[in-house]
Amino acid sequence: MKIHHMLLAIAPLFLLTGCVDQATADEKMAKGCVAAVNALLKGRKVIDVNKTTNVTEDFQGEGLHRRITMNVVEKDGWLEIENQYSCVFLEQWGFLRADHKAMLVQVDINGEIYGKNNGSIVGDWDDFLAITRVVDAAMGQ
Repeated sequence: MKIHHMLLAIAPLFLLTGCVDQATADEKMAKGCVAAVNALLKGRKVIDVNKTTNVTEDFQGEGLHRRITMNVVEKDGWLEIENQYSCVFLEQWGFLRADHKAMLVQVDINGEIYGKNNGSIVGDWDDFLAITRVVDAAMGQ
């Protein structure tokens, strides 16, 4: 009888060890955002992320999404340029936050939108799928 009670007391500890917190999920999505931006920047590449801001917002009336905004330094040959880019992700949490998945919805590069905007995909669908595959690989999902 005592063993049964002890197992019931310890069980929640095992469940909590696998929890993913929002900060860890944000780090993962920031990696995915850098991968998306690098895939879209022709001839340039993000070399440093100075600051990242993460907010949950109602994205175009479609429910809560996570926006990752990054202040970055990118390299264009010898020139280093500072820019701000953002990515919007739809998050999916597993049971008791045991796992986290995120789907890229939109990338904003200097006001140029890639992905979903006002209910439709902007740009070529195949290009967006290719970017999504790069992002998923960077996020390890």
